Amino acid sequence: MKYIILALLVFMMTFGLAYAQSVFGIKGGMNISRISGDDAIGSSDSHLGMHVGFLMQYNLMQALVIQPELLYTQKGYNYKYSVGDIDYKVSNSFDYIELPLLIKLNAAIGDIKIQPFIGPSISYLVSAKQKEKLSSDSNTTTVTHTNDVSDNINNVAFGFAVGAEFVFMKKYILGGRYNFGLSDIYKKNLTGQGPDVQNGVFMLNLGYLFNK
Repeated sequence: MKYIILALLVFMMTFGLAYAQSVFGIKGGMNISRISGDDAIGSSDSHLGMHVGFLMQYNLMQALVIQPELLYTQKGYNYKYSVGDIDYKVSNSFDYIELPLLIKLNAAIGDIKIQPFIGPSISYLVSAKQKEKLSSDSNTTTVTHTNDVSDNINNVAFGFAVGAEFVFMKKYILGGRYNFGLSDIYKKNLTGQGPDVQNGVFMLNLGYLFNK
């Protein structure tokens, strides 16, 4: 799968270099993620993370832009529970390499471009960690341990993004999107059973375009 992602990246760059209209850029920002699905924990809390990566813009026409991206992005969810006088805080962190392919409308108001977009994405799991913190008021004890849970997580995930970006002075980007998870986070067992849980991520980003 790593070789597939590398091949897609090379293709994306080759595709961009083949057209004079192509513009490259960088972006990064904050992720606020939770889980959804029939088996999602109702009391789960938002999980904070980040994303950073590269983008390319190619104008299909005056009002339509194709924007592939290559991102390192952090997702996950948190929850709490208690057993007797012991409180548990659990943080699940899933890191992915993600390839969104966005289709953007391109409208302008003065020097500002307004670009609402939709598009699919495919992600490959880099790491999955579960951090559990145990605390007890009775003896003021706190214990924290972290486990690698990547064997329980699907390596490939699919999603769909909806959002908008604003381009200022032809090179500065401010944007936001919501990425809906379309595939389950956790693997199925031998009988084909597994939790119905998907990632959901709200992303805020800043970016810069290297205009020619």
